[in-house]
Amino acid sequence: MQGMLSHLILKGRMHPRVYLQALIELFILFKADRITVESTWGRTRVLHRNPLAQVENIECGVQNVYCNARWCLDSENPAAIFVGRIDPMKGVQDAVAAFSSPALAHAELWIVGDGGGAWYEDLKQNATGNVKWLGRKSSEETAKLMSKAWCLVLPTRADSSPNVVKEARMIGLPVLSTPCGGQITYIQHGENGYLVKPGDTATLAAYLVDLLGSFEKTKAFGACRHEEHRATLHPMETARKFYQLYQTI
Repeated sequence: MQGMLSHLILKGRMHPRVYLQALIELFILFKADRITVESTWGRTRVLHRNPLAQVENIECGVQNVYCNARWCLDSENPAAIFVGRIDPMKGVQDAVAAFSSPALAHAELWIVGDGGGAWYEDLKQNATGNVKWLGRKSSEETAKLMSKAWCLVLPTRADSSPNVVKEARMIGLPVLSTPCGGQITYIQHGENGYLVKPGDTATLAAYLVDLLGSFEKTKAFGACRHEEHRATLHPMETARKFYQLYQTI
């Protein structure tokens, strides 16, 4: 179980077909007796839909390109990176609004991902000059950009266990996100990142200033639990846990 459509439809407007898919999801989850999820956050929501199921928490490991990337941030060029779909559910609008703060004029926001439509064009047109729209990138290109960024910012409205947060922690970046998803497993507020309520752009900007204004603090945040996360999120650990599950079945 990855995306939780029956939860996502409660957090924002979706395409009509998604509501039908969410109903089908509820039916399937009710029928299943063994389910794997990617986070304790996801486990709680699956059990709410089927309290009788046996639910195993098995994180999906990140691609090898992120395992092999090393954090090499430039002390002279502070930058945060957003990676994902350019739509309201991912909260990219909060990151763009935060970077309009004069206190962040010295830093950049790199946005990696696809977008389209009037909402996207309006967001892009009204963004300040320190927001760089890089478009869609390959995994190799994204890993290279992430290895140079000071932090990841993902103000998502709902995510079961966003891959980009796991990729960031594998490389060693601090993460600024929301408490609305499985990413809370890897973000210890005030230790290796910050959790901000969706839409609270003033607080998000303040936390970005805190990290992007101190090279040493950013490095210290990135190092917090880094080795632990590298071990947990390695693809071989995913394989090991699935192998154990298959044996029990």
